[in-house]
Amino acid sequence: MADDGQTAHFTSFLEVFDHWAQVRPTCCAVRDLRGRALTWAELQETSVLVASHVQQLMEAEAIEVGAILSRRCPWWLAATVALMRCGIPFVWMGCELSKGREKEKQRNEEILRVLRPQLLLLGAELPPDAAELLPERFAGRTLRLAELRPLGASARSPRGAPKRGLLCFQLTGGTTGSSKCVEITEAMALHEIAAYPKTFPQLSCEDCVLQHTPVLWAASAIGQINIAVSCGATLCISEAFDQESIVRSGASVLGSVPSALEALDAGASALQGVRWVFTWGEAMAPTVAQRWRSERRRAVELLISTEYWLSLYSEGRSARSGRSVFTAVEGAEVAVLRDGELCKDGTGELCLRGPMVTTGYRGASSSVHPPTDGGAPFFKTSDLVTLSSGARSLEFRGRSDMLIKVGGQFVDLLEAEERLKEALLPPESTGAGGSAAREVCALPGVAQPGQQGAAAHIFVSIGEGAARPAAARLLARARAVLPPSAALHLLSKPLPKDPVSGKVDRHSLLQGVSVTPPARAVWPALWTRFKPQGPWLLVFALAGAVNLSSWLRSGRASRPSWKNLLQFLLHVAAVPYMWLFSFHIPIHICRSFINYVPFGRLGVLCISYHLARSRGLGAWLARLSLGATTALGAASLRREHMLSWWLVFWLAIPEQAQVECGWWLTSSGWKWYLEEIQSTLMDFRGRSESWADRILEALLSAPRVVREQLQRLQQQRLPYKPPEELRELEEADLVMDEADEAAALVEPEFEPVEQVCDADGPTGVPELQPAASLVPEAAEDAVPVPEAEAAVPAAQPEVETFTPQWSCVECQCPLPWGSDWRQEAKNFYCKSCHRSFDDRWWEFHTRDVIEPEVPDADDDDDDDGNDHAEGADGAGDPAVAKTAAGRILLQLLSKQLSSTSLSLQTRLLGIDSLAVLTLCRQLRLAVPSLCLRPQEVFECSSVEDLLNLVDLPTAVDAAGSPAESTPTATPTAGDLGVPRTVWFAPGQVNSTCKWLYGCRGLLDERSFRRAAAKLLARHEGLRAEMASPAGMELLRFLRDVGPLHSVLWPKLEVWSEEKLPGRATGLVRKCKELVSSSLKNVWPKSVPMRLTKEFLEERIRVVQCRSWREVEQASQQLRDAFQPPIAIGLFLLLGSGSRGDPHAPRPEEWGAPSSFLQFVVSHAYSDGFCSVPMVQDLSALYAQEEDRRRGRRSQMSNCLLPYKPGASFEVLEGRFYAALEGKPAWSHPEQLSLRSSMFDTEPPKKWQPWVYNHEVLLEGEAVALLRRCAQRYAVPFDVVLLSMVLAASFRASWQMDRTRHFYRGGTEQEFEQLTTKMSMPLTLYAPMRDGDLNDAMVGLFSDWRDLNVPCSSHVSLLGFCLDLAELIRHRRWTVFNPINNAHNILVNILPLDEQARGEQQFIQTRKHEYGGRRGSAPDRRRAYKAPHRPMRITLEQEAPDAWWISLDLNADCYPTEWCRGFVSSLADTIQDLKSRPMLAVLHADWSHSLKSGPGSEPP
Repeated sequence: MADDGQTAHFTSFLEVFDHWAQVRPTCCAVRDLRGRALTWAELQETSVLVASHVQQLMEAEAIEVGAILSRRCPWWLAATVALMRCGIPFVWMGCELSKGREKEKQRNEEILRVLRPQLLLLGAELPPDAAELLPERFAGRTLRLAELRPLGASARSPRGAPKRGLLCFQLTGGTTGSSKCVEITEAMALHEIAAYPKTFPQLSCEDCVLQHTPVLWAASAIGQINIAVSCGATLCISEAFDQESIVRSGASVLGSVPSALEALDAGASALQGVRWVFTWGEAMAPTVAQRWRSERRRAVELLISTEYWLSLYSEGRSARSGRSVFTAVEGAEVAVLRDGELCKDGTGELCLRGPMVTTGYRGASSSVHPPTDGGAPFFKTSDLVTLSSGARSLEFRGRSDMLIKVGGQFVDLLEAEERLKEALLPPESTGAGGSAAREVCALPGVAQPGQQGAAAHIFVSIGEGAARPAAARLLARARAVLPPSAALHLLSKPLPKDPVSGKVDRHSLLQGVSVTPPARAVWPALWTRFKPQGPWLLVFALAGAVNLSSWLRSGRASRPSWKNLLQFLLHVAAVPYMWLFSFHIPIHICRSFINYVPFGRLGVLCISYHLARSRGLGAWLARLSLGATTALGAASLRREHMLSWWLVFWLAIPEQAQVECGWWLTSSGWKWYLEEIQSTLMDFRGRSESWADRILEALLSAPRVVREQLQRLQQQRLPYKPPEELRELEEADLVMDEADEAAALVEPEFEPVEQVCDADGPTGVPELQPAASLVPEAAEDAVPVPEAEAAVPAAQPEVETFTPQWSCVECQCPLPWGSDWRQEAKNFYCKSCHRSFDDRWWEFHTRDVIEPEVPDADDDDDDDGNDHAEGADGAGDPAVAKTAAGRILLQLLSKQLSSTSLSLQTRLLGIDSLAVLTLCRQLRLAVPSLCLRPQEVFECSSVEDLLNLVDLPTAVDAAGSPAESTPTATPTAGDLGVPRTVWFAPGQVNSTCKWLYGCRGLLDERSFRRAAAKLLARHEGLRAEMASPAGMELLRFLRDVGPLHSVLWPKLEVWSEEKLPGRATGLVRKCKELVSSSLKNVWPKSVPMRLTKEFLEERIRVVQCRSWREVEQASQQLRDAFQPPIAIGLFLLLGSGSRGDPHAPRPEEWGAPSSFLQFVVSHAYSDGFCSVPMVQDLSALYAQEEDRRRGRRSQMSNCLLPYKPGASFEVLEGRFYAALEGKPAWSHPEQLSLRSSMFDTEPPKKWQPWVYNHEVLLEGEAVALLRRCAQRYAVPFDVVLLSMVLAASFRASWQMDRTRHFYRGGTEQEFEQLTTKMSMPLTLYAPMRDGDLNDAMVGLFSDWRDLNVPCSSHVSLLGFCLDLAELIRHRRWTVFNPINNAHNILVNILPLDEQARGEQQFIQTRKHEYGGRRGSAPDRRRAYKAPHRPMRITLEQEAPDAWWISLDLNADCYPTEWCRGFVSSLADTIQDLKSRPMLAVLHADWSHSLKSGPGSEPP
């Protein structure tokens, strides 16, 4: 403690309170938000008063334990100090919770049963049921604090020693039902009193500590008291932990669980007075720590529990894995228990010893380990840590037993397992058979570095024969009792058992759900890229030092001289700026010149050097041109970016040189060059005239181009004059008027969002080529591959030998054993006939249509109404909201879950992960002050959890009374924006995202044009362009540097820490920061251009049409004439007599009059999700214009979300910079995935693989069946569809491997033992809009994320759907790794927006893109030879009843026989999900053996 009247040593906890009563008698010690307060002197006097009455009772009979039943208030703390004065260990009993009253009653009953207190101190304002705690044994030993009066001068001065050094008792595990009573000693409290000031000396007596935790969690409550008492600060008691309570209390020190901090806005101005934040109870996420840490605020994570107090703390240090590193405080002795021995380093269970550790439990044995030095025993914490040798720091790795922490509370998985067994397993007296579960097992989650997994895994084994109604009921019951943050896995086979002990093989179970993808070696991949780049870097560096002129004149090379060194240095310094100058030349002019010079720009540079070193006029002209290009190139950069460009150039030039110059080293390159030269000479006159015309055109247009650039710069400096469409655009049009917030509390329409876009753009597919056959001669491996193979037993059973008598199904030739034969479905072929069959399939079978059997009406509707009757949705307390925001939330959820009555226990598993974004948007529209992030919704497992996020007093105030608006300066709408560095691929600029929406009736052209202009002014991505004319060429030049930079430096950091610790690591980090800063400085920026009248006339078009055919033609013309960044078209279908079907669900069938709205936006600044905010905003803006035109007050201002202009580009720039700076994924999960062609392929092969395409159409009953399954099992439809595709892929691969295993002479049983699990490494297009207001922004937010999908031989079809939904819902993916790009399967989902949008009810259609594709003959198969990833899967929705599955397959990995097996497996999988959902994914009918011959039905 400090020297301001404080002493450094106390002998009891009571002395601390008495010390502050002497040092700070008039200062406030404790107060609450009701105005009640006690100074330190008053606290001492009040405690003496209470103690005197207790002492009077002690004269009659000894008191071993005293209980305090009171609401937290100043007198509650005084009663606690009074029992200390009497030397009586105390225990707190709760009576203040409203929602958790039942838990408090259970805890109080347990205290009475275990401790049997002899004294009860009662506070005021007790609940009515408090009388239940006054049994006869308290008769005469109950004191009511409000009725105590002084006893007079004859009263004895209370003073007693604690019993056996005990201070109090605290119970743990209140939510698990297996709590223990911990003995808290005086030494534990005195340790904290001394450790807090020593460890955190900035704590001051002027601070105010918020005490908000109820006594149900006694360890947290007394911990907040100890922080205040340790430094003499004020303790403020609050019943809530929210922004209002913090502001009213004036708290500067907070202590809470991290999950409670996530609900607060750390950057709010009202919370700037908070100086300290202490967290405990659960791990603090890096994102939460980053939000709460600042220069004026410290966030400290404490590793403490009820059994051990302040001992380990962390202030942000993290290991390479992303786990927190904790430091031990003074007096805490740490060790790890490994293999039954205590160690001072290594990984093991954390053991603690010191004054902060409890002496044991009351009525239970303590978890201690005997010491080896003869001292006190160590306490085993059940935490897994890694302790550094010779240091007082450790890395926290998680729990080591079956206790998991969720929301600051321990959950006992053993208890959860018992509850699940009671709910799912049939009673012993009944034989439920296939209608009940067989086995249940609960396991803690496995922590993976950089990825947050499930807290626990619940495995439920259900028989394969379970019908759909039984499976639905079991799923509902399991979800009802599922522990929070636990993943449910439904298995179709019995749980795997250990062959020796017969116990459940937990390791095998966890491997089946958390398969780690195969790690690709980074250094070999880097070496593959660097090996050819090294010579090119050397060539470029030495190009300026080689004196080619001297060699040509003398015939031999001269000796190096200082002149050569000077030329070399001048070349190295100047060539980056010469190269940059070439980027400013129009690309068609530049390429028409450098393509005829060997080695491109390098050849031009060498020729220029040769001329400059010669003599005569040519030498002076060459020198002048070199100097001018260098100067112009340098002048195009800002002064502070010149060195950055120089560094980045030399990092990027090897890869670019290989691309631009490498083809000149091949014979085909020179062959093309000679043919082109020959063609040029033969047509010299025509080409010379063409060249002359181009040169003359360039010279004549140069003054005009310069003049336009100067005018553009001059106009940018002038004040912006908006066009007519934007002159009446006021701040209220772009920013929501806060005065209308109260009117916004109406029931909004729930709009599920389902758009994801392909982020590739043009791929440059070579010309289509026919292929005879793609069946590899010796194709033994295909992906997905088995992850692990079970060990073959030492004693192998004898393989039965047989001689099959099979014959070819076509030529009837015999197929004896050992001959070269093939199996296809149920038929057997000889090799030649199978090749002929494959050729026919290749030429005439490029498309498959899947339509399952039409179900009977009774079969499909059977028991549907009772599927969820026994689940959580129909049981529990009804959901009742206290605020307007909560009521709106319940209305939205009722529509989404198709339920009229929601309960607090209703699960949120059926909500589409993308629809959550719209839910947050609607809540923000209703309550503008409520900030609900999508990530917070994902973490809620029930309606109660979600309701607690929005049912807050602050939300009630904001919804009930509008806040006063504060005028803020906003930029002029449509003016130039702030240049931002946003990432996109060069090919995405001209690639487009295009959407067509239809509505009934005709829109007004003038109102539409004004609304469209305001839409362009609102979203900067719709009017963005490259800030520099050389931006596109510069982007092509830098594209591969980013991924190389993101892969190289992390590996160098790890290598330096392992091999050269110390200064080398710091040097590597400095170099990484230098390269990152240089890349950020020179990367081309995008800037929103000014909106002018000419721009609006060119980009906004209105076309009148008389038929749907003309609408299609107008749409095609708009797409053909597209110029980045946007084109908007309105097609008015006036009609000519035919009005179509007025009740048709599709816009193209409505007939006249109808309006069709089309957006064509550059993919560089948009993704597939952007159509939703664009059409919603345009609808609201159009409604405003119509109201203004008709002279009435607009009611649509509340449909525009207010956000800062330029916010979308700011978010995208932050994600890009996080990737360039190498931020760890665990702290920046939304950082950009840097993608390029650098690691797309393996080293070049002599023979490139065939790549072919196949189409599968799901329509009609197949789509309807999947929709019913998605609704029945509460799984998003897109997840169900993707699950079916992946399950069919697993089945096709498994069956193909099984057949090949049989070809090699293996048996069926051997294959089942060897292939128990498989995995499929995926790269998903993810929307990446989990941040605040991301759903209302326009920009390229979609990004690549890696996801490894496992599949074991035990998992069922329904369980596989649930597993995939769990992965996607909780974002359990990783940032895209470029090294794995060539090995991952790319998945892109493009659903149709089926929701009617806006007041005009816009509905999306894709009829203009597909036309009559479904009814037409399939196109010829697309195939070509090129390096390619194993497979690319595209799921695109044409109509509500039609989905297209497009497969681009690498024939080396997925031959044609796999493709045919996939189509067959997909049809079977969809049918199995309907009729047998518990059937195993890897299923085969062994009733027909391969040995049965051609007459059987082989699998």
